[in-house]
Amino acid sequence: MTPTQPADLAGLGRAEDLLQSVVTANDAVGLAEVLHDDLVAHGYDGLLHGKAEDVAGYASGDFAVLSYLELRRQSLLHGGTGVTFVRAAITARSSGENVSVVMDYTRTWVHDDGRWQVIAAHLSLAPQ
Repeated sequence: MTPTQPADLAGLGRAEDLLQSVVTANDAVGLAEVLHDDLVAHGYDGLLHGKAEDVAGYASGDFAVLSYLELRRQSLLHGGTGVTFVRAAITARSSGENVSVVMDYTRTWVHDDGRWQVIAAHLSLAPQ
């Protein structure tokens, strides 16, 4: 269980750090704790995905992060809602093929049940 996190900017930053660490560790259980049950994510493939689909990709090993390097981050907070904007260089294995990309992530977080959880996300390839 994810520990209680304060509903402030520092707590939001720690939640983003936690998300990145579970993604880097390919930890499906940890990822499930950070994602809100109502998550809707707009993937790089242009499709909308939910929490179960995202977690299942990690749990099955169909998707695995090999390296993750945050290049920049900006965060904002409004009440119990936070947004993180992250650019990261990622090497991953997807369907047996290794890919290296730079991605932009916009994550909307809600402070619910004493912790920050991602409820909406958008990811896309960073402009070259």
